[in-house]
Amino acid sequence: MKAVAMLSVWSSTLMILSGKQGPWIALASVVGGWLISRLKGLEQDNKNATTGLLALYSSPVTQWSLLASCLFFCSGHWCAFDGLRYAAAFVGFDEFTIIPQAILLTIETYGFSHILPTLGLPFLVAYKYSSNEANQTRQSLIQLFQVYLIYGLIMAVTTTFTVLCVIIQRRHLMVWGLFAPKFFSTLFGHRWDVIYQSRGRPSYLS
Repeated sequence: MKAVAMLSVWSSTLMILSGKQGPWIALASVVGGWLISRLKGLEQDNKNATTGLLALYSSPVTQWSLLASCLFFCSGHWCAFDGLRYAAAFVGFDEFTIIPQAILLTIETYGFSHILPTLGLPFLVAYKYSSNEANQTRQSLIQLFQVYLIYGLIMAVTTTFTVLCVIIQRRHLMVWGLFAPKFFSTLFGHRWDVIYQSRGRPSYLS
């Protein structure tokens, strides 16, 4: 499964860049994702599959988004430029090279909160299907498309409120120290979600 392969590659890279706390954060993300998927399955069983897709996936996708936000702060980051872990940019490098090290710093900063949650969304759909239900691939792709739309809507709403907050506080003394980094972080998550959805989305369940 492509989703498993990509998550394995990204998670191992993130654990190396995150240092000692990397494996624990990865474990917390796996446990949290499994619990959300399990709760979604129990809720679906209780409703006897009579609920529409929007009502079925809106709650677990929202929980998935909240888990991603929690992982950002659990990994020791905060919405300020001094919260960046610049040491992660020098993993594997003896000299300063701006482009590769900027990429490493971005991956370490937003890996657990944006990259892995987006790549892991297919598991909310794949958890429902067993290996002998290959004939339901079309239905699963439709549900996966619905899940990404809900996740994109959540990111868009978050970005909208952040923009409004920055506009209101544009003359605040700490606008560049607090509001601007939060705006950049939210905007990065929204742009990553849009780019990912437009380029590689649901061929994952194959």
